[in-house]
Amino acid sequence: MVDVAGYSSCQTKICGTDRRNWLRRGTRVLRDPLHACPQPGPITIEHLCFRVPPGGQGEFLRQDEQIWGSPLRNHPGFLRKETWLDGEDPELIHIIIHWASRADWKAFPPEKVEALDRSMQPFYLRLEQAKEYQLWA
Repeated sequence: MVDVAGYSSCQTKICGTDRRNWLRRGTRVLRDPLHACPQPGPITIEHLCFRVPPGGQGEFLRQDEQIWGSPLRNHPGFLRKETWLDGEDPELIHIIIHWASRADWKAFPPEKVEALDRSMQPFYLRLEQAKEYQLWA
């Protein structure tokens, strides 16, 4: 068996109930060919695209981290967040959020989403796109 971060690849702590915590730390679940671990399901990707005022990228990014950073990092199932600046349109900012599962993403309280979104509204003109993807690795 392969040992990663103190766990064998097929111990219950990885294959069982602690899978979310294992994935949240950014480590992939390994498979031992002699022992069939359950294969993790798809990671859910939330893709948001915001139009910001001209020259407003920096402030949007600062406020996004200040407003959304901690609530996302503390939510079970959150894996990571990426911010992409559009090379062709500098007023577009793409936020890519990786969730351990769709259920984890949808468990984020809607009233909290609304409150955090209200706090962000002064820093963008509109939400251009909101999409969901499934990542099978």
